[in-house]
Amino acid sequence: MESSPEAPEQARKATILRAAVDIFASKGYHGCRIADVAKAAGVAYGLVYHYFDSKDEVLDTLFLERWDVMLAAIVLVVFALQWPESRAALSADLVPTLFILAVLANVAYCAAYPVDVVAQYSGFQAAWKRYRWLLFVVGVVFAGIITRFFAVAMFSRAA
Repeated sequence: MESSPEAPEQARKATILRAAVDIFASKGYHGCRIADVAKAAGVAYGLVYHYFDSKDEVLDTLFLERWDVMLAAIVLVVFALQWPESRAALSADLVPTLFILAVLANVAYCAAYPVDVVAQYSGFQAAWKRYRWLLFVVGVVFAGIITRFFAVAMFSRAA
């Protein structure tokens, strides 16, 4: 079976993103340079720019790709903390509820986009680009709170 031509491309991009997580965690976003990410990923500096236009785009991609994993982790933690009472909530009816929860959390996350677009084309563009990560952090925290709220309600209802 032949692999698609996109497979090596996706693997290199994933390697770069994993390295970016490590570098962001160790040096912080502002202390990190694209050269640091390239070195940690074991790729050429220019290859990072082949996949991403900027460090901001690397961070945005990480948020988008890891978003659902984070929300699922919140639901699983709440489920585990309320065990064995949460066991009663396991049913086929739970699937549509979890789907609605995922949609609501993603709507909360996307609520940041209009603010981001307006700010990028305003007179505050330079300051906005420097501090826009705060909007993403607030969005993640807000969606996490909403997810936890609904997860607690779902699993405590079964008790």
